[in-house]
Amino acid sequence: MIGDLEKATFSNIEHQSLEYVKYTLAPWICRFEQSMARVLLLPDEKKEYTIKFNVDGLLRGDYQSRMQGYAIGRQNGWMSANDIRQLESLDLIPEEKGGDLYLVNGNMANLEDAGAVQLIVTLPKAKKYLRIDTDDEDDIVRKLLRSAEQICMDVARLKADEFQACGAIAKTAVLYTVGYLYEHRDEADHKKLTMTLRSLLMGIRREGF
Repeated sequence: MIGDLEKATFSNIEHQSLEYVKYTLAPWICRFEQSMARVLLLPDEKKEYTIKFNVDGLLRGDYQSRMQGYAIGRQNGWMSANDIRQLESLDLIPEEKGGDLYLVNGNMANLEDAGAVQLIVTLPKAKKYLRIDTDDEDDIVRKLLRSAEQICMDVARLKADEFQACGAIAKTAVLYTVGYLYEHRDEADHKKLTMTLRSLLMGIRREGF
């Protein structure tokens, strides 16, 4: 912190450089950003734009550590792509393309496929359909959504992208299934549910795999 290089090595020189950015430059950069935003941006522009200095070049030695940390969080399901992109000041990926999905290693999918499989019906739409106004049951509804979508795809005998392409019919079937599973969590009659879904999905159901 005081710049004594008497026992400097490659490793601690690198960390001293990072400390210079963090403890010396960062407070001033923050002041500059706030002052420039206050003086240069109109009130309406402040809602859409921000001013930010890019110090990635100065933190290059720490970039690998950040990426390794993000990779661990992403692969273990506690960070989404948008969580990471927000921390890196990058544009967010739209929800329908899977930007807010939490994936775990072993079940990883292509971005487009992940969005298509799990976002046929979004959580807010499912909660509105179920008339749920609180967040207390979000985890339950998410699990029911996954189960409902898989059940519907199995009944329709369609792959994820094919089922997604069916649009309104697919969404109606998923919402019906979510509602049934939610109301009959302890006594669901899966045979009865399957027969009803066959009728709902008759127009898109494939005769055989």
